Amino acid sequence: ILTAAEVTLGALAGMLLLITLSFLRLPAKLRKIFEQQLALHRPHVVDWDNERVYVQSDDGKTSTPWADFTRWTEDNRMFLLYYSDVLFRILPKRFFVDQESIDKFRILLSERISKH
Repeated sequence: ILTAAEVTLGALAGMLLLITLSFLRLPAKLRKIFEQQLALHRPHVVDWDNERVYVQSDDGKTSTPWADFTRWTEDNRMFLLYYSDVLFRILPKRFFVDQESIDKFRILLSERISKH
């Protein structure tokens, strides 16, 4: 017979294993989603001012007020501007001409959008 502590420990170990496996599969899943969304493969022109972010491609144009973004984050390759928990705009840092431009954009993001 298992004690309550042993059952709890087993459940925690199982949850940890599931979480770990989910994170290991995430990059492959993201690659698949990118491959499926052909619009993401086409060139996009992105611009912004103090009020909005503008995106233009062969598919059309969008103009999004900064207030529509719920949060932002970044890593060493890109900025993500979130519309919701599952929808975001990707801005690769390679689009910027230099590090100073990246730093200025980060300041603008900090002023316009909460960083969670």
